[in-house]
Amino acid sequence: MSEMLSSPDASEQPIRSSAWAVSIAFWLVLLSAALLYAAVSVAPRLARWMQIRQDYIANAHRLKALETEVDYLERVRDTLQSDSEFVERLASASILSASNADKIPARRGFIFRSEPWVSQHEPAGKRSLAVLVIYTLTTDQQVRSGLLVLATLLVVYAFRTLSGPGGQLISATVKSARMITRLPLDRYRKPDAVSE
Repeated sequence: MSEMLSSPDASEQPIRSSAWAVSIAFWLVLLSAALLYAAVSVAPRLARWMQIRQDYIANAHRLKALETEVDYLERVRDTLQSDSEFVERLASASILSASNADKIPARRGFIFRSEPWVSQHEPAGKRSLAVLVIYTLTTDQQVRSGLLVLATLLVVYAFRTLSGPGGQLISATVKSARMITRLPLDRYRKPDAVSE
């Protein structure tokens, strides 16, 4: 009789394993709801951060182009002060405007340009799937509302169905499903040989 009290009943084992499955399902559903809510609440801040970062990259590109232009103009200034041949060519080119010469070759690789130095186009930002999802979560109010409703329904489902009596209902459903799948398989199993 003490053996009966110390050893758990064989029918309790599936209930315990299904209780663990229900518990894990409960926490996974709550985690999913929390992730949906976090995505909706964090998306606007993340989109703003990405826009600020894109502006920073564009400003850095523009600053680099302006630094290059300033460096070039300083070299031209130094050349104008030190190279009289370059000054003479520049003066003769301004007098000969009828030839419509756009560029004046200079010594040491200098070229006088009439076009702006700063590039009009900044490097294009790559639009990945994550960026599109973040901007959709930020701008589309229907998607935001739908995800919040879904998160609420998941929380209600978790507490209503997966905890308390609902958890027992799921355990019974899992147990019934196991029994139904075993019935056809038991037909083809050979019984163990009875020892003499």
